[in-house]
Amino acid sequence: MNYNDVTICIPTLNEEDSIKTVVSQFKSKGFSNILVIDGDSSDNTRAYAKDAGATVKIQKSSGNKGSAMREVIDYINTSIIVFVDGDQTYNADDINRLVDPIIEDDYEHVIASRFGEMEQGSMSKLHVFGNKILNTIFTLLYQKNVYDLLTGYRAMKTDSFKDLELNSNGFDIETELTAKSILKNQNIKIIQSSYYKREGESELNSFSDGFKILTRMIKTRI
Repeated sequence: MNYNDVTICIPTLNEEDSIKTVVSQFKSKGFSNILVIDGDSSDNTRAYAKDAGATVKIQKSSGNKGSAMREVIDYINTSIIVFVDGDQTYNADDINRLVDPIIEDDYEHVIASRFGEMEQGSMSKLHVFGNKILNTIFTLLYQKNVYDLLTGYRAMKTDSFKDLELNSNGFDIETELTAKSILKNQNIKIIQSSYYKREGESELNSFSDGFKILTRMIKTRI
């Protein structure tokens, strides 16, 4: 693998408990292009990320995840983007399973499903149930089962990502990204990844964000 052709993109908001470890793990795997795009955290997230060796940018718009993921394209000059959350829930050891299919088999989009290797207690029963409902509805609407619609760990060809013309500002970004990728007939692969208990408090609101996700998948399909 040519690690220089991959950028690890990490959207953050108040992730000082975990961001240094997350960046260091990918650095130890040989990745030098690590971009933390921060939603104007009020803690030490940016300082810790810089200390660990990441390039840090502050979002131009609101501190929501969708805005961050859309803005990264202004800073990317590699052919592959890997998105990963900054809360230490994902494992850098899984990175080759994400990027190898793009490099070796010309996939455009590789999605890491958390449900195959999920640590006990890493997701509440409510979130497990909600994810299953949303995945079922998504499968019915788009005629493709991606198994984990809302995963925060995925890799894409940069040109394929640009081609999606995303609009989401919040946690519905993964839904829009996946839906438009399917509608564009991009070549998608699903792999299994590890998933662990997060460090710090989640920014996700189960009900309001769940409704936005459902609305997004319907609007994108119509």
